[in-house]
Amino acid sequence: MVSVNRVAALASLCCFLSCSSDDAPVRQSSDTAQSLSADAVVTDSAAVHTARPTGSCPGIPAIDNSMLPNDASDAAVQLFLISPLRFGDTETSLLTCLGTPLKIAVDTIANIHTGEPDNILDITYPGIRYTIYRILADGKEILFRVEAFAPTEELVLGIRVGVPWSHVLQELGTPTSEDQSPTGGFVAHYVVDQFVEETVTFWVDDGIVSKIIWDYYID
Repeated sequence: MVSVNRVAALASLCCFLSCSSDDAPVRQSSDTAQSLSADAVVTDSAAVHTARPTGSCPGIPAIDNSMLPNDASDAAVQLFLISPLRFGDTETSLLTCLGTPLKIAVDTIANIHTGEPDNILDITYPGIRYTIYRILADGKEILFRVEAFAPTEELVLGIRVGVPWSHVLQELGTPTSEDQSPTGGFVAHYVVDQFVEETVTFWVDDGIVSKIIWDYYID
């Protein structure tokens, strides 16, 4: 499910991003947790996201620009919030766009509404991890978290792990709130609350962004 505030920013995303190619990779099975390369767990903070669009990506729907907020910083935050959606929000779209991941891990949990089993998929590429909720009853998938933990290709606005915090402030404005982090730095939260609450969180150490997490609404 793509919430209204994410959809509202997709039109501006078109101006920044494109994703198309002729060669789509073979889709890998995710029936069980699997490692798609040796030592697939990424721990090297210097890793760089080398995954490139390799297949036919979902594309960006045309949205009326009038839906975007009038305030420039609010629009920038919404744009950055939905920037990971350039590769879609399902396992199939991610693998089609980015190719074979380093690792797909699958956990089974109980659906909070029905009690029936569902899946949580963690799809890891160098420096970035996508977490998807899959409803087994109907096959529906919902991307609800993205974590960038090492320098990656920028998504939009020149923002990625490894850039100075001052650059984030310049592009996104003052965060909604800040907390101290266990590492001695701080954690800054940008909350978009338009019908549903969604958040982009930055971990900052010594003035440099060390991690970014996007949390999307799921019900």
